[in-house]
Amino acid sequence: MEELFGPKVLPAIISAFVAIALFFLSQWFLSRRNLIEQRTQKLEELYLAVNDLSNKHAVRFEMIRNITNGDSSILEDPEHAHKLYLLDINKQILMYVRLYFPELQETHVELFHGNREITEKIYFLLEHGQIDQEEFIATFISFGDHLRAIEDEIINNKKRLVGENILPLRHKRSSHNKSSQQDASGAGASA
Repeated sequence: MEELFGPKVLPAIISAFVAIALFFLSQWFLSRRNLIEQRTQKLEELYLAVNDLSNKHAVRFEMIRNITNGDSSILEDPEHAHKLYLLDINKQILMYVRLYFPELQETHVELFHGNREITEKIYFLLEHGQIDQEEFIATFISFGDHLRAIEDEIINNKKRLVGENILPLRHKRSSHNKSSQQDASGAGASA
């Protein structure tokens, strides 16, 4: 028994345990780094998709303004529905939120509802040929606020969303969300 735990064997056993521990620790660090790189790439793609939606939203506003001013040439374009309703980019953003960043779900739902309001206004315009300009502009501005809110939430929670921190961080909602919720509750109280 003394030979088994002799002065030469014990250091070898300790060295083996240290080597195994270092191996697993290095594997953990490598997989963590790969996960952070992948999530960073997906977060950048989501951010670019939100910016693309913002640009297309501005173009959509101009198209609607032209339609309300009597220029319906956009409706002759077979792709006019994609340009007005922006379904493809909204589906892409939904995919990123559901698959990679469910923490953004609440803000995305608000963005989705804002887009639905715009879609309803566009449908009403195309069906009836008229729209309340002030209400329409307010809806477009509100959607822009939702876009800024999701951008801010992505930026403010980058470390948490990509998993850079070992210790868990609290998810911070955008200040745009808080102010829009307060505006909505204030409007409901005054009604």
